[in-house]
Amino acid sequence: MRQIYFLGGTFDPPHLGHLKLARAAVENFGPDEFLIVPDHIPPHKDAEGLAPDADRLEMCRLTFTDPIFTVSDIDLGREGRSYSVDLVRLLAEEYPGDRLWFVMASDMLLSFDRWYRWKEILRYCGIAGFTREKAIDNEDLNEYADRVLRPWGEVKLGVVDPLELSSTEVRAAAAAGESLVGLVAPEVEAYIREKGLYGAPEEVRDEDP
Repeated sequence: MRQIYFLGGTFDPPHLGHLKLARAAVENFGPDEFLIVPDHIPPHKDAEGLAPDADRLEMCRLTFTDPIFTVSDIDLGREGRSYSVDLVRLLAEEYPGDRLWFVMASDMLLSFDRWYRWKEILRYCGIAGFTREKAIDNEDLNEYADRVLRPWGEVKLGVVDPLELSSTEVRAAAAAGESLVGLVAPEVEAYIREKGLYGAPEEVRDEDP
């Protein structure tokens, strides 16, 4: 049975925090394959503000270049909003007989029991959760997992050094014409400038002396 890990998200845009989390999962658990799955229309966000599906997909390909990663468009092109339970159903059909693992950081894990049809998600896949916030350690996560989640499915935990970064910060920096070095892969920054995504000008604004 192959072990298939996946990281879903809006990836608007994918940043180095996403990459660090995915690489931590590879190092901790040694998957046979790791899927990067951009959402079509996440239930908690306004679709009008999203970069086009094709651009987010391409930026994922430019970010996740290690051979272990496969960027999947399985959730793109669907109608309606992209609930995680719908994604795991699709992946279970795509990878019959393989074991699926949903990779997520600690902040998402600690709210998992408020997700739509979360118990059904755990019937299709296990969770590989990671500490990324200094205020949350594995003891806290284990207690929550034991009490709330593990009665319904498998949960395993790993550690990743926190990288405090969000796609919102990247979009704001791009719109201001600031350098995105250290925020996204160089190829992604070039793509954002070329396409004018997030209101980014083609030229990077000079830093104040």
